[in-house]
Amino acid sequence: MNKAAACQVIVCAGDRVNPDCARVIADFGNQYHFVMKEWLSENHLCRTALLWVVDSSTPCDDLYPALREGIPLLVPEQNPELTHLCISARCGIWYRDETDARLCLNYVLASDTIREHLGAGGQAYFASRNLQDSRSARAFAAAAR
Repeated sequence: MNKAAACQVIVCAGDRVNPDCARVIADFGNQYHFVMKEWLSENHLCRTALLWVVDSSTPCDDLYPALREGIPLLVPEQNPELTHLCISARCGIWYRDETDARLCLNYVLASDTIREHLGAGGQAYFASRNLQDSRSARAFAAAAR
């Protein structure tokens, strides 16, 4: 991972951006580059510092490409499936509100060691569960029909 570039790019996942998240993005916009996950190819995903879930309805399998690439996660506490993933895989942290999101972003982005540790947890979880990212899983399911 190119750490110099990675420290500047945060990928946001979700269909809708929570208003609390939008305010944080506006405030941090001069420090980091925020992009939506759908805007990137998987080649670009591996160069990011963090995947931030900005929509509490985002399903777990949408995060599998980030886990595979060793990208740490920041997820909303309102999604128990995602918080459980962060706990069991040791791949990320969760936020409750706007204040938490700010603190979590600063915490994770301040340290290469923290990002590497969380990313390694995600990769190990992905590999140990023999997971497929959602695009691959959908293609596999379509081919099986």
